[in-house]
Amino acid sequence: MDATSLPPPGPLRARALLRATDETDDVLGILHLFAQALDQSDLTPDLRAEIHLLRAQWESAALGRVTDAIASFDAAANAGPSLGLLGCAKAGAAYYRFRAGEPLDMPSFDRAIRLSQQ
Repeated sequence: MDATSLPPPGPLRARALLRATDETDDVLGILHLFAQALDQSDLTPDLRAEIHLLRAQWESAALGRVTDAIASFDAAANAGPSLGLLGCAKAGAAYYRFRAGEPLDMPSFDRAIRLSQQ
């Protein structure tokens, strides 16, 4: 993607960078696009969380990097997003912690699932 074809820095550029992830199969290139999107100024908490959640999906599914995925889910939750995105982030982190061998706190996981449905 040519930088001259992108909107000016900010949320619109972050959205354009996210759309660009659909145009490539290069997983490391996609992770770089996520990093560039997160570097944009004036991102809303929801947009910042959305980028972290998408990055977590790629880290876990495409690369099997569970620890990195957990960190991305945690970053999404810490971005201060709306309740639905917060629930997705917390549920994702709990699930991948469980996959990594930690016990699953079912009451917390159930609360996160309920939040994600808002």
